[in-house]
Amino acid sequence: MSTKSIRNLLIALAALLIGFVLLVTLTEKSPGEEELGKYLALEVSEDNILYYHDSHGGFFGDGETVAVFTASDKNAALIGGSWSSEFTNEQALEILFGEGGVLQSRGFTLPENGLYYFEDGGRGSSVNFVFAVYDTASRTVYYCRFDT
Repeated sequence: MSTKSIRNLLIALAALLIGFVLLVTLTEKSPGEEELGKYLALEVSEDNILYYHDSHGGFFGDGETVAVFTASDKNAALIGGSWSSEFTNEQALEILFGEGGVLQSRGFTLPENGLYYFEDGGRGSSVNFVFAVYDTASRTVYYCRFDT
């Protein structure tokens, strides 16, 4: 192989590597996008996420993930078609919006007219759930995944 052929091969390999790195970097989802897609089955872009915090960690992975985002037209239609206008789980409401609650302590209040999503994952003495409420007036979704 000539020196020129080796140089051209190295340039081509470098270009492929740079292209791969750019592709992975530009298509990688943020932690918020992944969380909301996984637990709410919604496609939320990073641009629509107004607040995101995840404190999960430790040996058992306990903690809370809180997100607030603006619903796109597509997500608003999905939410309106499948979420409930009634929510009566008092324990979850107290954990989230009671005095010192997860969402209340961050300045978020329960919307007057909301649509609710709730998935209870608690077993035994643990309290684990995914909660979201969609404020139809502001098109804002308040989300919490809570694990003890």
